[in-house]
Amino acid sequence: MPDKWTTTTLGEVAEWYSGGTPKAGEPKFYHGGTIPWVVIADMANGEIRETETSITRDGLEQIGGRLAPVESTLVSMYATVGRAAITHIPVATNQAIAWSVVDQKKMIPRFLFLIAQSLEKEIASAARGATQRNINRAMLREFQFQLPTLIEQRRIVDLVSSVDSYIFALQQQADAARAARNAVLSELLSAGGEDWTETTLGDISNFISLRVTPAKLDAVTPYVGLEHLVPRSAEISDWDTVRSISSSVTPFEPGDTLFGRLRPYLHKVAFAGFAGTCSPELLVLRSNTKCDAGFLYLLCALDSTIRKCVAMSAGTRMPRTSTSDLASIEIQLPPVVEQQRIVSVISSLDEVIRSTEQAVAGSKRLRSGLLSDLLAGKHEIPESYDRLFGVT
Repeated sequence: MPDKWTTTTLGEVAEWYSGGTPKAGEPKFYHGGTIPWVVIADMANGEIRETETSITRDGLEQIGGRLAPVESTLVSMYATVGRAAITHIPVATNQAIAWSVVDQKKMIPRFLFLIAQSLEKEIASAARGATQRNINRAMLREFQFQLPTLIEQRRIVDLVSSVDSYIFALQQQADAARAARNAVLSELLSAGGEDWTETTLGDISNFISLRVTPAKLDAVTPYVGLEHLVPRSAEISDWDTVRSISSSVTPFEPGDTLFGRLRPYLHKVAFAGFAGTCSPELLVLRSNTKCDAGFLYLLCALDSTIRKCVAMSAGTRMPRTSTSDLASIEIQLPPVVEQQRIVSVISSLDEVIRSTEQAVAGSKRLRSGLLSDLLAGKHEIPESYDRLFGVT
């Protein structure tokens, strides 16, 4: 540990509070509310600038009346334990989230956020409970870390923030490229023409329903489950082998479309780049002579297709889309040559998105390693950086 660094705990550098949930179904707690109310889902990207739900002043009073201030670090305590976020606006939180008020004589508020991020795995591993894993505020206060001087904290915060700004700019580029891609696709699919026809997904594809058992397959045959499909992407991130699969599977070929049929996973649609087998919870579509394989994937992955499948899915516990549901969806079909042109245009845009997202992922890995080393005191930031970052 570097000189002048001390060992401390989360409870020694900040006061920790938690919120609550106003009674559901009471309009006076929610209707017309202007107070941002944070749940764990709002913490996904680590920066709280807005929330999905707001509550009223009456709702705030019902849950204790306290607001987490700007630059308060939030830590999730239930289910997804250990997730950290920092506020850019005053917020209320539910009971699953602890929030801080830092002793600024000891710590810069954003430095606490970096510490909380570095402790995420440690906090998560301390969670307990049979039905829902959790920690409490008393446990949270006891987590230890190494505390540098205030000037060193500022240097670390500013250096990591510069990396965060770069990542944020890259993510904005990726989001803009994705929005442009979807707008272009919508325009291309609605262009129409005399040689376009009205048909259905079932008319332009074959659904592969053959079931085989692993015993009849090579032990290294790829097996793709719902967990291997990337949400809102054509990618298959990984796969298992049929050696580890005991139930029946569905074979697929390169160029097939794999469509997640369970309602929570209807946003998972992939384009097969290799031959393999998949879970029966994935519908396998194979284009016929009327349709280009890549164009079939684009049609299946449309938000409008997903919405229609959600509306038609049946079942109580885990609603499913049936083959007939997906096959019945009506589409406008251009000639095959035009289909291929559309696929080419969208593929070029997808490549831009893919390369930008790879840059985002690489930058996040760099940030993680840098933060770990800085908080361990492995890299001392020279005083000359103070002029560069404006540290005072």
